Amino acid sequence: MAFEIYNGTAANRAVSEMNKIIDKLAEMWEFDSVDETSALHSVTYGDCVLSVNSSHDGAINITADGTSIFSSGYIVAFDAPYQYTIVKASNAIMLSMNYDPGVFATIIIGTTTNINGGTGKGMLYVSSSQYADRNAGCGSDIPEQENDTVLNSDTNNLTQLMQYSFSVGGWYFDNAYRLMRANVINKHELCTINGESYFVSMRTAIKEE
Repeated sequence: MAFEIYNGTAANRAVSEMNKIIDKLAEMWEFDSVDETSALHSVTYGDCVLSVNSSHDGAINITADGTSIFSSGYIVAFDAPYQYTIVKASNAIMLSMNYDPGVFATIIIGTTTNINGGTGKGMLYVSSSQYADRNAGCGSDIPEQENDTVLNSDTNNLTQLMQYSFSVGGWYFDNAYRLMRANVINKHELCTINGESYFVSMRTAIKEE
């Protein structure tokens, strides 16, 4: 399917504005359950829950099987000018949130596959840093935070992608890709890579399919 893309701007980092972002995700993606009535809105996909966190403005938390995938308990993923983009494909949806001007943190929610052939549902968070720390959850499997360095390509803009995979549990995301080689890491745009369309958010990409 062709991408469905929504570009939004929040008024600030207040919980009420974060709730609106969760509500927009719920409008665009078929979650297993949605809570838009509690003070802190949330969506559930498989055993993973994405929710607004009241302990810090502009924070979203992800839990897998009831356990936060972040060692700090929350992520601060939003700052001025409070812009965000939601990109929907057939098997995944991306939330790209402004962290600093031109710098974005990224969440992907989508289906996963196990190396043994099983299927699942997971959530992935990638920080806005160059090393792009990543945390993920699928069921009760929560790998430790991981990071690596992007390899600078030469002037021909050579790009290399790999699917995000878990360090535990043998899971990989069906539609979440990491830039391993690129000449620029702070992309936030549609890109054509090897003749196929991707939306790239910093070091994370979702494929149009």
